[in-house]
Amino acid sequence: TYTPAKQYSENTNASAQTAYENMVLAITTLEKLAEEKEVKVSIFEQAKINMGEAYAAYVKALVDHPDTNTMEIVVSLEGFNLGQGFYIEPVTVTIPKNSTIADVMKQAFDKNGKTGDFSDSGYGAYLKRVNNIDTGTVKLPRYLQTLVDSEEYVLGDNTDTWLGEFDYVLKNDTTAYPSSGWMYSVNHKEASMGMSQMIAKDGDVVRMQFSVLYGDMGIGWTPLFTAQDKTELYTAMAKATTPITNEVMAVAQNTEATQTEIDGALATLKVNLLELDMLELATLELNGSELATLELDTSELDGSELDGSELDGSELDGSESDISELEKLELPIMDLVA
Repeated sequence: TYTPAKQYSENTNASAQTAYENMVLAITTLEKLAEEKEVKVSIFEQAKINMGEAYAAYVKALVDHPDTNTMEIVVSLEGFNLGQGFYIEPVTVTIPKNSTIADVMKQAFDKNGKTGDFSDSGYGAYLKRVNNIDTGTVKLPRYLQTLVDSEEYVLGDNTDTWLGEFDYVLKNDTTAYPSSGWMYSVNHKEASMGMSQMIAKDGDVVRMQFSVLYGDMGIGWTPLFTAQDKTELYTAMAKATTPITNEVMAVAQNTEATQTEIDGALATLKVNLLELDMLELATLELNGSELATLELDTSELDGSELDGSELDGSELDGSESDISELEKLELPIMDLVA
C-alpha cells in the first residue's frame, strides 16, 4: 500500500525521477530486444503502465502535501526556431518546494501576463498552445532553412492567434506523424516525462521552446545541430537588475552560439553584477561608520580651521586652493572606489 509522507527531500525527488527514467529506458531497450527475437512484449508494456501509475501516485502525494519552504526556478519561453526571440525572457519564479514543472510554468505565465492552454495527455500535462505571441514573421535558423531550401521539406503556417501544436509544422512526403509544438528542457536536458510528472528542484533552468521538427532544440536523441549549454547564462540573466545588453541578448537568442560566445556573455553579466555588488558595498559599514551617515569631526567642518598640518592653516572656504588641498587627503572611501 502506498502511503505518502508529509515531507519529501529534494534528494528523494531526484532519486525517484532518476529511477523512473532509468526503468523506462531499460524496459524500452528490452522491448527492442524482444521484438528482434520475436518475443511477446505485453509484459513490458504492463510494467511501464505499473511504473507510470506508481510514479503518478508519488507526484500526487507531493502535490497534496506541499513543502512549506520555497525554491527559485528560472523560466523562459522561446520562439528561436521561428526567429521570433524570447516570448518570456529568463525570469525567476519563486514557488513552494515539491512543485511540478507544470506549476512552475503556470506561475511564470501569470507573472508575465501570458495565456496558455495546458492540456492533459497520456504523459501528463503539456503546453498545448499560447495566445497572442506569434509575430506572424518567420525566419528559420540555418539548420531548418537548409531543409526547406533542399525542397524536401515544406513549412506550414499558423491561421489563428494561438501558437501551438501543428502550427508551422515542417514536414516532407515521408513524415509519418508531422508535428510541431512546445517542448521543454531542464538544465539543458530534454524532458523525458510530462510537466505534471516532473518535480522541479531549486535552481533549475526550465526552457520552453517552440519546435517545428524534432531535433531543432539541439539536444535529445537525434539533434539537427549541437546546442551549447546556456543554463548558467540564463540564471545570470534572470538575476540581472539592469537591462540586458544587446550583445548578451544576441548570444542568448542564437541557437548556434558557441561555448566561447556564451562564456563571454556570461562574463559580461558577472561584471555588471559585480559592479552592482560594489555599489551595495558602498552602503555598508566603512571603518565602523555607515557611509550613509558618515560624519567628519565637526570641530573641523563647523566653520573652524582644519588641521594646519593638512591645510597649511587655511580655512575651508571653497577656493580652488582649498579643493586642491582636499584632493590630497587620503580618505578611506577613495580606497574603496579604487
